[in-house]
Order: sequence, then structure tokens, then C-alpha cells
Amino acid sequence: MTEESSGRWRQRAAAVWRSAALRVVLLAVVLLLLAPRWGELADSAAALTRGRIQLGDLGGWAQSIGSFAAVWVALAQSRRLRLDRLDDIRRQEVHVRTQVYAWVAYRDEGGGEGGWYVYLNNMTPTPIGVWVLTVRDGASPQVVTTLDVTRLLPILPGLTQRPAGLAPGALLHPVSELEFVDAAGLCWRRAAAGGLERIAEIRLGDQVLASGPAPVAPGRGRRGVGVGDGG
Repeated sequence: MTEESSGRWRQRAAAVWRSAALRVVLLAVVLLLLAPRWGELADSAAALTRGRIQLGDLGGWAQSIGSFAAVWVALAQSRRLRLDRLDDIRRQEVHVRTQVYAWVAYRDEGGGEGGWYVYLNNMTPTPIGVWVLTVRDGASPQVVTTLDVTRLLPILPGLTQRPAGLAPGALLHPVSELEFVDAAGLCWRRAAAGGLERIAEIRLGDQVLASGPAPVAPGRGRRGVGVGDGG
């Protein structure tokens, strides 16, 4: 089940909950629960006109109302559990599709030889065909280099390491930020610390490499998955 299909299931569940058919069913339940009390209702109405209400009859009605409330609570809990289950499935799907990491590190070959390498770790079952890796030095906002699919090809499943094409003194503390498109066509940004968030598009300079549905703002629409909607 993809995120879109999961969303459709949630919409269908919400539609059923709001539907007139469900209201009819609830009304039928109420009528069935209260059916044995219709005779008592007539007696109570007559007693009311005479100023004499039997408290026992009111207690019976309270019991019936309590039974209806229990049915209502059970239905509400069932709906909540169903929606929670759909959220769990969606979070798991996002987790599986977005286990993609990239970083730059210096590799010492010995004898004074070595260089900067980019490490690409794709823990998903499918190649990542669109990606951009932005590399900065420490907290500096200046971009040292940008690596992307046009230079280093798609990220195949597994761990790949390739020369970054940087001089040994180009970096002191490399900080990498990876943007990529997952198997569902959604765009993501993984920060150097590992945090993940949904983004609307992936750019390389002025060129838009990919775009997807806009992320759902926190607190709006479906409940988030802890990754800017959508891990």
C-alpha cells in the first residue's frame, strides 16, 4: 500500500463515518435498544399528565441511553484504531522508501596518499534516480561542492563509494545534505544529522530536477509521521 492508497483508505473511512447510511444504522441501534421501552414511554407520558412520574421507568430509560452511549463509544474507538493502523502502515512505508544516506569523508590510502570520497548508502530495494548532495564546510553557509546523479549516476541499493573530486585541503569538517526522490515519487531532504523532511521540489541551480505533492503542514490534514509528513 503506497502513501496515496493509504490516503484514499483514510478518506473512504472518513466518508463512511460521515455518511447517511452510518447514521441510519446508529438510529436503528437506538430504536432496537429502546424498543422494549415504548410501552413504558406511553405509561410515563400518561403519568406525567397526572403529575406522577415513576422513577423506575426513568431508570430504565437511563439504562437504555447508557447502552446506546456504550455502542457509540465502541464505534468511535473502532474508527480511531482503524485510523491509527493506517498511520502506522504509512509511517512504515515511508521508512522503507527513505532509508537513503550520503556523506563525504577523507580516506587515507597510506604513504601520504588519499582524498575525499562520497559515500552513498541506499538501504531501499530500488535505485535512487534523482538526487543532489550539497557539501559545506562546517557551519559555513558557503557551498563547497554539489554532487548529483548527472555526475555520479543513480544510487544503487547497497553502499557505494566514489571519489568526490575535491582537493585534500578543500574541506576540514564536511557537512552533507542529501535531497532525493523516493520510489513513490516524493521529494525528501536528509540533513547531515540524519533528520528527514518532505520538500516540494529538488533543484540543481535554477533547474528543477523533480517535484512532487506539496507537504502537508504540521497540524493540518492527516496526522504527520514525524518527518514533515510523510518517517
